[in-house]
Amino acid sequence: MKPSAGNHHFSSHLRRSYLQTIDPGQPIYDSYVASVFGFNPPYHVKDFSKRLDKFLAFYELLSVTCRWLTVQTKFASVNAAFADANKQWAEVPPMKQVDFILWATGKANTQE
Repeated sequence: MKPSAGNHHFSSHLRRSYLQTIDPGQPIYDSYVASVFGFNPPYHVKDFSKRLDKFLAFYELLSVTCRWLTVQTKFASVNAAFADANKQWAEVPPMKQVDFILWATGKANTQE
């Protein structure tokens, strides 16, 4: 699919979604998740390689944090609350569980 100039945001989101579907071990990056970390996308940076470096540095932080969260004892209690609310939660891979919790937190924060 060739992105049109007017659909840059949509096509970027679609590419990330495909990547995360292909490799469920990779965390989701979107504006809600970024907001949990206080990350502001560097769209204002004109130099592409510098802008890419900033995105990649954040994505590395996100990846490390998500992997760390999956093994934290206190995170297990948060995960258990989601499991109580949705019986299929146990079927969701651990990285996707973290993704959803971070995404829901970011979404809730932006709606306050």
